[in-house]
Amino acid sequence: MPMLTYFGNPITEHFPTHAEQFNQNINGLSWTSANMAWRSVDLFQDYMAVASLFAIQAVDLRAEQELGHYDGRALLQESLVPIYDAIYAVCEEKMGQKQPFLGHDDSRWLEADLQMIKQGLQPGKGLISAIKPLVESFKTAFQV
Repeated sequence: MPMLTYFGNPITEHFPTHAEQFNQNINGLSWTSANMAWRSVDLFQDYMAVASLFAIQAVDLRAEQELGHYDGRALLQESLVPIYDAIYAVCEEKMGQKQPFLGHDDSRWLEADLQMIKQGLQPGKGLISAIKPLVESFKTAFQV
């Protein structure tokens, strides 16, 4: 998260301009600003992939603790089940009651799952389609 804060700051805080140099700096600053925005979106997708993976792990393990099986959908609100299903689908993993998506952090190689989730967060992909109704409900609730 500190890197997102760094990339979210105005570019002039990183590279101050001087009044007599403003005209010469404007092109360089706009390019740097666009590049930092691109990097912040990429970094946020990485963060969302990690958060999604461990949210699924937490829900599955809580389901086993509370209900005696690993199907986390039983604990989720109806609006969150499509997101849960989409993460499983993007990672090409089958849901089941006998084993969690991720039982222990060292039980599988996480890099492949993180890359698949990140790809699912691209426009028009499965995770974005699953998240869209939730985003729309927030817009309605907060009158955005």
